[in-house]
Amino acid sequence: MVEIPKRWRVAPLDNPSFADPKTDDSSWTESDGSPKDGSQESKSPSGVIWYRTKVVVPSPLLREAERRHRSDLVLALGRLHAADETFVNGTLVGHTGSLPPKVGLDGRSRRAYRVPIALLHPDAENLVAIRVYGRRGGRLMGGPFQLRAPEWTDYLHAEIGLGRGDGAFDADKPMNLSLALQNDAPASLTGNLTCTMRTDDFKPIQDFKSRVDIPSGHRKDFSFLAHPPKPWVYRVDFEFQPDGSTETLKQSMNLVYGPEKIELPLTREPNFKEFWDRTRRELEHVKPEFKLTPQTGKFESKTQDVYLIEMKSLGGVTIRGWYCAPKKKGKHPAILETPGLGGEVWPASWEGLDDFAVLSLNIRGHGNSTDDVPAANPA
Repeated sequence: MVEIPKRWRVAPLDNPSFADPKTDDSSWTESDGSPKDGSQESKSPSGVIWYRTKVVVPSPLLREAERRHRSDLVLALGRLHAADETFVNGTLVGHTGSLPPKVGLDGRSRRAYRVPIALLHPDAENLVAIRVYGRRGGRLMGGPFQLRAPEWTDYLHAEIGLGRGDGAFDADKPMNLSLALQNDAPASLTGNLTCTMRTDDFKPIQDFKSRVDIPSGHRKDFSFLAHPPKPWVYRVDFEFQPDGSTETLKQSMNLVYGPEKIELPLTREPNFKEFWDRTRRELEHVKPEFKLTPQTGKFESKTQDVYLIEMKSLGGVTIRGWYCAPKKKGKHPAILETPGLGGEVWPASWEGLDDFAVLSLNIRGHGNSTDDVPAANPA
């Protein structure tokens, strides 16, 4: 295994030539690749940032991989924020999520890309270049950054079934918990598969176990019929351990059983109606003073006009958000978007909603609406 030096060159611009080893990056800013080093994020007009570093690959590592009949090594980068395309010596070796114009963010998956041995230069410098996109600028998350021989976990891919397609299951029949395993390893994998259903506070409800044999190059589907005690949100944990290995492959997801039948207890205080009526009366005397400011740079869109929106709310406090209106003339469906607790919303021009008029409003204490309440999640 080779530890990749945490000496990254960083450019808050987007240019395909940055993947080319011949590109001169000597004037770029340096970074150690830690998540706290976000000095370049706000400087990126597109949200795309390039990171480049060089690593010397010792020939014994390549010979060991060949001796084990491996035709590639694995480039491990840890998590990235939040979509990436990764290149080695100018060649794309992997990507996670998708970059503009059709954005798909994935800041949770650990990147592990297979690099063909034929692509590497033994006992010489090899360029690793990462094109990372994030809503406020892409960034590395501290690694670990490694080039290593592949493990069986790099070849086995798991996908949890989503019920009727959206992670929800009908309440009038058992919950069919399914997992697909794709084995791209050069040999079969045989071992034990465990499925555990838990409550939303992680208490186990049901356990299932099965012996598994997956031939090389094959995909197999496994399913277990669970009987949840009531309509609710449940956590499902799958775990596979091959015979003779101490490592396991784990995959987890929250799934919903009978969402239409979930009944939540009312938690409002006895005087809520009085409070709500009084607040509405106070708000009626506040002039909104709406203000729309056209946005350029990283917020620009070919299909939408993007605005910063500001307005007065209760107590005369300014709250803010973003308004995206289609450039195309005519009537359009409208969406009001607000953040979850501790989150924030950004212009919908990043989300590919080209034909929608979208008001993304940050409630006070969230995003750019923090004049009177500190950010709920300052990180």
